[in-house]
Amino acid sequence: MANDPEEAIYLNTSTDEEGVQLNGANAYVMRFPPNGLPDVGAFWSVSMYGMDHNLVDNPLNRYKVGTYPEGIMRFDPDGTLTIYVQHESPGVDRESNWLPAPAGDFYLILRTYLPGTSILNQTWEPPAVVAVLRRPA
Repeated sequence: MANDPEEAIYLNTSTDEEGVQLNGANAYVMRFPPNGLPDVGAFWSVSMYGMDHNLVDNPLNRYKVGTYPEGIMRFDPDGTLTIYVQHESPGVDRESNWLPAPAGDFYLILRTYLPGTSILNQTWEPPAVVAVLRRPA
């Protein structure tokens, strides 16, 4: 049984903003602008999956980032929330916002629970997954 849209909406991507398959050889960011987090009545999360449709093993045992646990992620001084999506650590000072990727291909799911009007009427846009380092295949 699926959720009604008023209960949950899931947005997924297996490609970056240029349409290239997401792969752990590359480094990506997702940047939520100030006051641009998903409009939800409950919570939101970005989860990482391997192409086998399972959560990705990683050294932090972190499979998602989002609303919970509270107080873990750090906002940039201007109020932007940057999520680092990559295989290798982005550096100790950024690990609070790191969603570890596998070495190979993967996909992401942004889950919104009790989505607000802007998500329901499709006027809110999730941030693009932007490649900040692309290594040759």
